[in-house]
Parts: sequence; C-alpha cells; structure tokens
Amino acid sequence: MQKSAKRILAFVLAVSVVTMLSAVSVWAASPHFIKATATKIVKTGDVKVAFIEAGLGQNTPIDYTASATSTSNWVCVDASGTCQGPSIEGQGRSNSQVTIESGPDGKVSATLTLSPAPPSKVSICAGGHYALADVTWSGIEITDNTNGIFEPTKPDSFQKLTLFPCGH
Repeated sequence: MQKSAKRILAFVLAVSVVTMLSAVSVWAASPHFIKATATKIVKTGDVKVAFIEAGLGQNTPIDYTASATSTSNWVCVDASGTCQGPSIEGQGRSNSQVTIESGPDGKVSATLTLSPAPPSKVSICAGGHYALADVTWSGIEITDNTNGIFEPTKPDSFQKLTLFPCGH
C-alpha cells in the first residue's frame, strides 16, 4: 500500500509542476499596454507616441504602428518670410511603423514620431516654400500588429496648434 501511495503522490506532484509551468507560460504571453502617451512637438507640429508594453515573452520581435488623423494648413512663405496666397489643407492618417524585439523581461518601451499630413494639392509657391501653419490631431493610438491589440494614447487628440501665423 505504501508503494501505491508514493506513486499517487509522485503523480500529483508532477501534475502540479506542469500546471504551475503552464500558468507562468500563459502569464508571460499575455500582451498588454502599461502606458501610451502622446506629446506634441511645438516647433514642428509632430506628435511623439511613447509606450510600454509587457507580457510579450522573452526576445520576441513585435511589429508596432503609431497612427493618428491630422488636419493641417500649409502656407506659401516667400523669401522675406511673408505669407503669400491662400492656405492649402492637408488631411489624412499619419503612420509610423517599427519592429522591436522584446527584452528578457518581456517588455518593450519605445517612442515613435508622427508627422502631419502633407498638403493635398500643391500649387506653385513662387520664390518661396510651403510651411506648416497649423495642425490638429485626433485618434492618436499605438497598435501591436503582432498580437492584434491597440491602445489610445493619453491624450488622444490635440487642438489646433499654430506654428506659422498668417492671420488664419
């Protein structure tokens, strides 16, 4: 009877160890964003999307996309710095993509930059160049394409940011 009890105990211990290892494995492969923030860059109108994601497993390549919708106005600026003619609108979804390998702790921490949509149509800007006059951002988010999850940033939008005032 004692031999039988030892076998049962060994079986129960083996099952317990396998169960515990499975639970650790499931926890390690449970991707989730810990933090996702957006910061506007006043000089350029760009937005920086910073994030931390955990639960990825060790040394795993992950594909990320930061995205947002921007509405912008561009103006023709002559050589003397004076605005010429009407502004041209730019609107669209801006994206920035990267593949990053998770660390030994199963985390990724990174920052991606989004630039405003370019002008939708460009006419001749005689003797000058087009400058970003203002931009509004909305729907800012980070997506883990590998695991199919996304997280809106905090904040997830920015009101009109004026960079080059021309009386608009």
